[in-house]
Amino acid sequence: MSNTNYPNEEIQLYFRASSVTFHFHRLFFLSLLINFNMATTVLEAPRYTQLNVRVYQHNGSLLAALEVPIDPRDRYVFAEMLYRYCSSIFIFPDEDKWAIFKLRANTTPGATLRPSGRSLVNPGNYMVLEKNRNPTTVDLTTNCAPRRVRTLDTHTQSQGQSERDPLQATFRNTLRQRDNCCVITGQTRATTYERPFLGGYRQYIIDTRPDSDIGESRLYSAQNELLLSADIHAQYDEFQLGIDPDSGYKIIVFGADPAKMGRTRLRSSAQNGTDGVCPELLRWHLRMCLYKSLKANVEPQKIWEEDLGENPMGSTLEQSDAAERMEVELFTRLGSFVA
Repeated sequence: MSNTNYPNEEIQLYFRASSVTFHFHRLFFLSLLINFNMATTVLEAPRYTQLNVRVYQHNGSLLAALEVPIDPRDRYVFAEMLYRYCSSIFIFPDEDKWAIFKLRANTTPGATLRPSGRSLVNPGNYMVLEKNRNPTTVDLTTNCAPRRVRTLDTHTQSQGQSERDPLQATFRNTLRQRDNCCVITGQTRATTYERPFLGGYRQYIIDTRPDSDIGESRLYSAQNELLLSADIHAQYDEFQLGIDPDSGYKIIVFGADPAKMGRTRLRSSAQNGTDGVCPELLRWHLRMCLYKSLKANVEPQKIWEEDLGENPMGSTLEQSDAAERMEVELFTRLGSFVA
């Protein structure tokens, strides 16, 4: 009886072994196929090649890009900061399940970029996936930085208003007493620029001085102002550099930084005490920098002409974005009087 069962048992063992071998080969080829598909993912190029940190979606579309210094000694953007900055421009189905992975040379995900600790972000390609490495859908916010109108001689104009307006005079004197120099570079030359933020953050200003000193809207509070040199003011106004109050008031430069301002910090005079600049205003400004400079391949904003000719109203209304420019022009010209 036992002799007749041996062939059946051998046949059963053979088919079991064949089944295991088949499933093994199937899994092996599936893994090869997955790796092949990922390895052949075409990564979208940034608009500017100097942006050497590039964050991609699983399909190869570029989500975010920024420039960090080539010299490792000059780098100052930590992983925690990159996660926080990406959170400002990314929209996820589930905010708590994503992570950033370093991409290998064959575009497959490697090690996780951990937001904790003191790891610096190095140049390279990265990919946003779920924490379990599954693909996730990422949308970019439609928010964008506000557009600016460049005036021909803002410094002279500001000084002239200060001489005529007691609020402006008090504002300028308070600012210079607090900072005495550019709060980013430390320059003490006379080309400093004093002007309050023209933002809607009145609820964050806790200055208790009377309206006669800071205005009913608190626009001229020391908490709503920075003293900047003329060249730094231009970069700040164009959202080319920001200040991160959640990283020790570190200066963040979006682009080339030959002066190595990045990783330096806002002067302590502007941070401390009841007259220190409001952190929420700095967070708002930094967020505008991220909208303009971190979002991938954002269309550059058209520069508005300063000289509108003999008929500025007519020239403005002829433009395709007339409504937006009219709003910005009015706010730029009249905002300081709403105090």
